[in-house]
Amino acid sequence: MHFITIGAFSEIYIAEDILNPSNAKVAIKYQNSDFDSSIMKWEGMVMNDLSDVSTVPRMIYHGHDSGRDYLVMELLTGEDMASLRDRCRVGSVRDLIPIEVCSFLVRQMINSLK
Repeated sequence: MHFITIGAFSEIYIAEDILNPSNAKVAIKYQNSDFDSSIMKWEGMVMNDLSDVSTVPRMIYHGHDSGRDYLVMELLTGEDMASLRDRCRVGSVRDLIPIEVCSFLVRQMINSLK
């Protein structure tokens, strides 16, 4: 298991799914110890409810270990939104994301909601 990043309420790691014959890579999201565990439980319920949506990562397992909740989910590859935002702001007049990029992202989100 290798550390990827830390967010507002969790740490994210990459690992191999040893229960899958292909040993696919997965993301493991561990709740920070100073956050209410209901956040991670809520996220797991939402992921389950959206399991048939192709743009939402598939949840594989959830559990509790050493006082922390965790989710094991499909590993998404590619650029994260924070990196995209920062890359798009380079050279921007007022440190804003160009309207063309915003429009593209909004269309992608609307298609996901459909």
